[in-house]
Parts: sequence; structure tokens; C-alpha cells
Amino acid sequence: MWLARTILELSRQVRDESDNDAVKTRCEAWLSRVRAILTGTRLGSLVRVSGGGVHVARTAVESIDQRYRRTHSIASSLHNLLGWTAQRERRHLYSFVHYSDDIYLTFVAHVACAAIGLEPTHRAQPAFQGGDWDCYINCLPPKGILRSWRSYTRFPDAFRPDLLFVRRRDGAVVIGDAKYRNDGMHASQSSRRDLMSYMNAFGVAQTIVFYPPVTPSRPTPDTNSYGGSGLVEIPVSPTPDLVDNLALHLPSVLESCAEIPPWR
Repeated sequence: MWLARTILELSRQVRDESDNDAVKTRCEAWLSRVRAILTGTRLGSLVRVSGGGVHVARTAVESIDQRYRRTHSIASSLHNLLGWTAQRERRHLYSFVHYSDDIYLTFVAHVACAAIGLEPTHRAQPAFQGGDWDCYINCLPPKGILRSWRSYTRFPDAFRPDLLFVRRRDGAVVIGDAKYRNDGMHASQSSRRDLMSYMNAFGVAQTIVFYPPVTPSRPTPDTNSYGGSGLVEIPVSPTPDLVDNLALHLPSVLESCAEIPPWR
């Protein structure tokens, strides 16, 4: 989107300032090509939305007052370099990490639910349903299904498990987390810490973490447990026959991890 907008602006500027007919022709060709791309895709609407409010004329104050004139110049430079505008929501420098986790969660949710025979509900929650299990995705667990001990206090938490599997026959639950990070061929230490927070908050003894190993491999579970508590690590990458291979292991893992929560 930023690249398309920049090409349009530069092509117009060069076309208008050049006296060379060949250069003007090339600029017109670039303008036509970019407009065709924007017209044929959703990028056109995005450019119009994101670019609105940027190329506005200076106000009288911004022209006369040196402070405002300098601020306007800096804002214009940031827009030209980064596509930033004062009207656009600020994003954290490392926000792409969060987006990677969201994308990976969506991928894991679909393949894991397909492996145990769940279908999308096409409504808010549960996001997937089947004959034996329901699956809630990235939401506050509904009361009556799962609650944390802090939800009963004056200072409740807002834990949102990535995946919450609920066994339909008795309400037993399994908490899962999907993290787009690894420590080589194992889940990352930060992922384990997140799962242990869930275990403490919700009073469950076992949880599952899905992660992409550095080298794609079959989704074979690896359980780390002691004293009745445990973390099950399942590598999930876009490998051949992924859903079929997950179906060999995930149902039994869910059954072994399922437990009636102490608080609902």
C-alpha cells in the first residue's frame, strides 16, 4: 500500500517537472499500471482510507508560526518515508510479533479442530463444535465453563486462553496455547511460562502448547510432567498430511489432559 502510494506520488512529480517526452511517457505508464493494480484489488480502498488527511494544505498558523511549520514538515516526512499519518493508530515497533502469533493461532485452531472432527460455527463462540468437543478461541472463558480463582476477587484477571477445548459430555476442559516461537525443536521457555500462568489461574494440572519447530516435523506429542502436573508440547507446522497425523495423537492427548475445573 505504501509502495503503491509512493510510486504514484513520485511518478506524478517526475512527469510534471520533466521536459523529456520519453520520461513523461514512462511516468504515465507507471501511473496507469499502479492504478490498474489498485482498481483490481482492495489496495485502492486502503490507499484512499490511509492517505486521507495527509496531503492537506497548510493552515495559516502552520505557514506563519515556525513551530507549527516545523511540525507539519516532520509529519510530511514521516508520511513519505513510512506511510505514517497523525490520524493512524500507532503501532508498537514489534507489533509484527503479535500478528505472527495471531496468524499461527488461526492456523493451529483450524488444523487441530479438523483433526478431532470439529466444524466452524461461523459465530462468536464457541468457534468450533463437534460431537464430542467444543473449542473456544482467544476469548474470556464463559462463566459456567471455566473461571480463574481471581474472578471471584475484587481484582479479577482477564486471561484469554488461545484454545479452550470443552468436552461436551461432562464439561471437562483442556487449555491450549499456540505460540509462533521455539527453542529449536522444542517450545520456547516463554511459552511454558504462559502455560504455567494458566495452570495456576484456572487450577488445572495439564495444558498443551502448539509450536512450530525450527525444522518442520510430524506432530508427535512430547509430555513433560512431574507430580501430576504436566505440559504437552505438540509441534505443528504446515507439513504433508498434517491433519491426518494430528488425528493420530490429539484425541488421546485431549482425553488424558481433560479435567473438571475447580471453578466455573
